[in-house]
Amino acid sequence: MIFAFFTFVILATFGLSFLVVPLYTWRFYKGYSAYPEQKYRTFWPRLWASYTDGVVLFPGTLILQYYVTLEASFWENMRWLFVIVLIVNTAYWRVYTIYMHGRFGQTVGKRSTYVRVVDVKTEKPITFRHALIRDSIPMVILAPLLIYESYRFLVG
Repeated sequence: MIFAFFTFVILATFGLSFLVVPLYTWRFYKGYSAYPEQKYRTFWPRLWASYTDGVVLFPGTLILQYYVTLEASFWENMRWLFVIVLIVNTAYWRVYTIYMHGRFGQTVGKRSTYVRVVDVKTEKPITFRHALIRDSIPMVILAPLLIYESYRFLVG
């Protein structure tokens, strides 16, 4: 019972400090408008947008990580379950970005910093096809790493 209380206090404290940056960036970029020649200079807003997206996806990641932190003896018999959790956790982020970019043209983090992902020719929000192509490079890079990590967990 005491352990659960301290865990809750630590998570609540961490969670509150975790939310300060997204709220601050939203407030900072609320009245911000770039000059036309600077419309593609979005490094800092995109950096804070990715942090905010991490806050948005944190509860789902926390739930998935719960299954990873079960007793070691459980994992000795259920290594394949860890591989499934690893794959779902990786896919969770990719599906989020593809869906949000395809549906709204921006993720929650990009919306908070007023960054839009647009087609370079038409300057309209991108389609699901464009979002999938846009995220294909990270998926191609992550696939061999995911296979390697899965193999390492299964072999031991």
